Amino acid sequence: MQLPTFLLNYIELAEAIQLAATMAMVGVIWVVQLCVYPRFLDIQPDKFVRAHFRHSFCIGVIVAPLMLTELVAAVFLVWAGYGGMVQWVILALTLGNLISTALIQAPCHTRLMQGFDAEKCSFLIRSNWIRTVLWSVKGILVFALVCG
Repeated sequence: MQLPTFLLNYIELAEAIQLAATMAMVGVIWVVQLCVYPRFLDIQPDKFVRAHFRHSFCIGVIVAPLMLTELVAAVFLVWAGYGGMVQWVILALTLGNLISTALIQAPCHTRLMQGFDAEKCSFLIRSNWIRTVLWSVKGILVFALVCG
């Protein structure tokens, strides 16, 4: 499929957007994995719901636009034929993160809104390694594709 010339100008922009959003999420996910989620276990139970709600709201404001940006950029670049199979893998990793978030981490956060539960916090920490690994691999691929 031959893209119109005016769309070719957007590929470079989409590359930069994908790189920026992905690297931002790589940083966020590692901070959440190593610093934020483990601290959930240290919050006093009577203060947990408020602290967890504040975390969920604030992190949502940061990650929702980044995740949407990643998805739009990845879909556009696949559609534009950019990056070949590597870009398809990047799209798959993006979808993997969205699926993991929607089916595993978000429901766990919803349950934690009811109150402190050490077992649920520990599950959240363990299950979040899925996203941490996916975003890390994606970050390496996006960086290699754009900067390599």
